[in-house]
Amino acid sequence: MYIFNSVMYHERMRQKGAQIPVELMQLLTNINGRQVETVYDNDGEPLDYGFVRIMPDFLFKVEMIDCQYLYDPISEYGKGELVLSKERENIRVAFVDRNEGYGGEYVPCDPADEKLLHLNVEMRNTYTGEYMPQGSVCTNICVYAPTPIIEKALNVILDCVCEESLNPNGWMKRRIESFSDIDENNISDYEKEVAVARVRRIAYERYQMYWLMERGATIDVFNQMAEGWLRKCNVEKKAQSFKEYIYEYGFFLSVLFPSFSEFLGNVYRIPELMLNILPHHETVNYVRSLGVKIYEYSDSETEEERNLRLGHTKYWCNSCGELHRYGKEMIAESELPSELRRAYHVLWADCYGVPCYLVEMGEENYGVALVNEYPANGKKAFDTAMIDAAHLAIRLSNAKITLAENAGCDESHELVICFPADISPNEMDAAVKEVNDILDAK
Repeated sequence: MYIFNSVMYHERMRQKGAQIPVELMQLLTNINGRQVETVYDNDGEPLDYGFVRIMPDFLFKVEMIDCQYLYDPISEYGKGELVLSKERENIRVAFVDRNEGYGGEYVPCDPADEKLLHLNVEMRNTYTGEYMPQGSVCTNICVYAPTPIIEKALNVILDCVCEESLNPNGWMKRRIESFSDIDENNISDYEKEVAVARVRRIAYERYQMYWLMERGATIDVFNQMAEGWLRKCNVEKKAQSFKEYIYEYGFFLSVLFPSFSEFLGNVYRIPELMLNILPHHETVNYVRSLGVKIYEYSDSETEEERNLRLGHTKYWCNSCGELHRYGKEMIAESELPSELRRAYHVLWADCYGVPCYLVEMGEENYGVALVNEYPANGKKAFDTAMIDAAHLAIRLSNAKITLAENAGCDESHELVICFPADISPNEMDAAVKEVNDILDAK
């Protein structure tokens, strides 16, 4: 249901510089909240204007931009029931039980069906304070899932939506639709997406300031820009944010920093610069955003986390070429997994300049790995390892990069560069050259 909002109408007129007679303003105030009669074209499509009925025989034509869509997640769906709702700043997300299942309406007699949570996302209108719908989608999370799971999922969704609203290239509708795939087992995947989106945004914001300082920007420069912005707003009688003004006119005779897309494609791929301008607690997320899997050491890590950090890679031979099963027992070549026998003869070598191993990363995921270790002498060595890992991830599209803190000999940091077991010898030689170029560039 749409209603006329006199505050929104008055604000739009003010921005256009129009003078509204007192009598009309009083009339508009009196009809504030009246339902709008939507007008349709010959094809049945709603037009961008409608009518408010003031008296039985008198209609007042209004633009739909001056109207507000009233939205109630419960009454909207009739049979819906609110399960959980969370708010942050101007965004509200809610899980609602709409009696939905995997194929539409929930079928209790179908043992394969489950009653699923429906997600509603709303954003508050800054003029009216009312929440406006942004999107709605059915998730794959069961209504009867444990409460901590439901709360965790909604918190992660709220993080995702808030981050999307701050993203310069954000697309809210697509972000909301992506939650149709969320379930109890993949919530952590969405957490990782939030971390990546956040570090990209922070890096871009930090780079903008770095770009200005590199060109000698001072407080006086910002003061001149602010004065120009205020003059423009006063002359044109049009509201414009300072940020919009900067993007329109730029700095230093219309020069402006790269767009967000250009930044991600170029500057973001310079690890030394990014690790220098990012806050230290975001540097790990930056390297992860490039595709590097990182296992950090923590005094409070669980036994499972410790085992994962120390055993993320399983070895089928040592750097001398001696075959064994996970380092526990020596084996014959015939006992190697079939995927590794060719790799042992064609790819493994002890002359690469970096120790080479036959490995298993994940269940039956075999490959040839180059492993570099960094002495455990504090965060400096780990930061160096992260820079190397970032460069490798950028330049080696066919490799999986893993960095584990305090996981090697004498608690050294272990950088594993793993290539598929079926990679060609020429590709392996080219990759080894890239690896040595990066590791030797100190």
